[in-house]
Amino acid sequence: ATPYVEVAIALGIMGIGNGLFTPPNLRSIMASVPEDRIGIASAFRNTMYNVGTTISYGLSILLVTLGIPFSKFSILLQAAQPFSPSLGDARLLFLSGFSIAMLILALINTIAIGPSALRGRKERMALN
Repeated sequence: ATPYVEVAIALGIMGIGNGLFTPPNLRSIMASVPEDRIGIASAFRNTMYNVGTTISYGLSILLVTLGIPFSKFSILLQAAQPFSPSLGDARLLFLSGFSIAMLILALINTIAIGPSALRGRKERMALN
């Protein structure tokens, strides 16, 4: 029941954040590698990106379901419409777990800003 505009705005914000972070990060990685190793570095970076994405899915699912008793979670898994209001308590527990998971992951991303910002300063100093 989420309005299309809210989904579009959220996806737009995520896209802008990804667009602001990924190109400078990739440039920094590739600039720190000798020219004869760029292919290897690119492949390694891509592999680590895929591994990180895979791990984050598992971590997200773990955090979302951590506070839900199995009996309640199995109700959600077996339901034809898992987010219908008729599921009551199980639905609310899932949504609460989802909120907690997103807050924890946002905190991890916020903490990661520090090392990323420090790396950028060193690179700028070396270019000047």
